[in-house]
Amino acid sequence: MEFKIDSSNYKSLLRDNKHILIDDTFIIDNNISEKALIIIQGIEDKDVMLYVKDIKLNDLEIEVKDSSLYGIFFEDATIKDLKLLCLDISEYKEAKFKTFKTYFDNSNLQSIWVHESKFFNGFLVRNESTIENIRINDSSIDHSFSHIDSISSKITIESSTVDDLNFENNDIHKKGIKSKIDNINVFRTEIRIGFKISKIEFKNLNLHKTNVLKSTELSNFKQDIFISLPDDFDEVDKIEFTECNIDRRITITLNNLKDFYSHDCSFFSFRINFWKIISFKFIKNTIIENIFWGFQNRLKTIEKFVFNNCDVKGQFYLSDTHFSNELFIQGTTFHSYPSFFDHNKIYDTCKVDFGYTNLTNFVFQDINFKNIGFKNLDIDNAKFKNCEWELVTKKFFNRFKVQDENKVNDKIENLLINKNIYSKLKASFQKNSDYINSGKFYISEQESKKEISLKNKNYFEYFLLSLHKNISSYGENVSKSLILLLFLILISASIYLFTGFNSGGRLVDYRFSLNLDNTTQTIKDFLQSIIFSIKNVVPFSVGTKFFLNGFDIKITQVIELIQKILSLILLASFTESFVRYLKK
Repeated sequence: MEFKIDSSNYKSLLRDNKHILIDDTFIIDNNISEKALIIIQGIEDKDVMLYVKDIKLNDLEIEVKDSSLYGIFFEDATIKDLKLLCLDISEYKEAKFKTFKTYFDNSNLQSIWVHESKFFNGFLVRNESTIENIRINDSSIDHSFSHIDSISSKITIESSTVDDLNFENNDIHKKGIKSKIDNINVFRTEIRIGFKISKIEFKNLNLHKTNVLKSTELSNFKQDIFISLPDDFDEVDKIEFTECNIDRRITITLNNLKDFYSHDCSFFSFRINFWKIISFKFIKNTIIENIFWGFQNRLKTIEKFVFNNCDVKGQFYLSDTHFSNELFIQGTTFHSYPSFFDHNKIYDTCKVDFGYTNLTNFVFQDINFKNIGFKNLDIDNAKFKNCEWELVTKKFFNRFKVQDENKVNDKIENLLINKNIYSKLKASFQKNSDYINSGKFYISEQESKKEISLKNKNYFEYFLLSLHKNISSYGENVSKSLILLLFLILISASIYLFTGFNSGGRLVDYRFSLNLDNTTQTIKDFLQSIIFSIKNVVPFSVGTKFFLNGFDIKITQVIELIQKILSLILLASFTESFVRYLKK
């Protein structure tokens, strides 16, 4: 059954010359069945309003189309479906405060479909209304679309323009009311003034090709976008932004989130406060100002984190977060210093990749790098502060070891990559005047070079590197070369006792036997041999008239030459080590 109201008969149905009132009296007087379709069409009268009140007809449908009306109001009404097609509701008036001319108050509908309509004074769902499905497409809503203290399964706004988008729970009419919207979809829509989701229980939020324009409002609540849930609401299924331009600060606050996905969007500023996120994927986005994850000193968990091909023009701050499965920051540029990756924990089970990311202005702070690989990582530009590294402890030196060394096989190409990683880490710490940690990476670099020379069968280079390691730990141990030099002096002195040397006009030559009958003289001779040995160590000449010499004793002269060569090497190593030590 259809009941039609149009320009030919609507005036006869008016109450108080302005209301098309659909209530129980209207239903009875016009003999309208419970499963009827009421069509209101072709009414061009901005003084007339549609008023649906105090009816409970679960199968009744109402369709309003091709009309211009003052307003549409539902109060304590229950029907099946409402279609609002090609309408002009109210008219534009410049005013600071506007009252809604379309609202649904404590009403129940299965669906509302709005198509190619214009609402000059907003659209309001409130006061414990339950509307299963609201679909708005190709329409314009001035003032505000508001959903307050009500319940819906799905709201879709598509190809439309809205001044203010407002979903909230504010307990105006009754304390303890819960607002719930399972799915919120905003597609190809322009939001001009404000966007807020406050203490609403929702499962899915999806914005696609949506523009949220820069606000000129003075209030922060209009300038910024706030998305929050009730404190006792546990988990959101998915939040998704794709191909959006959001020229506002956006703050999302929730407890747990299964899936966050954003692709090809521009955000003015982005912040998400949370306890746990299962999957966070942020791909090919631009951040104009800043991006933050949670609050400082609040432990958080992200199982899978993907931040790829993004352009961060402002500050990046990710701290106090545990990563358990994936941590990928790839192909991204950070323009502002400092951008912090601070005090985060990376589990042994977590796959990590910072490949092809420009880490200029990026600071790793209080990070344990035991499980992080450095292949394709921009080590040259990254900064490291108070980080932890896997430490390899040897007898005379300590060195740092990166994950890549554990994975490297015996191919030359991989060994070279490994050496370059240590070289870049060494240079990075040198650039920040951290010579202690730089030295530990330098030792690892030299160890890699030694392994490469052996693999290349370059035995001479391998010998030189082994010698450098054994006499001074590659110039990082200042005492080792000094101890070896002392041993060289004592050993040489002992040898000179038996090869012979001149002490004034006397020849000291024990011929491989000690004169124990005159212990005092033997001690004096040994002390003179030490002085004679030291003479061959000092890097300057003491003159030919020095009272201790090895003239005319060929074997002693040969030993002197050998000692001078070894002493020169040890002194050079000591000098190198001492200079490095002073820098530290």
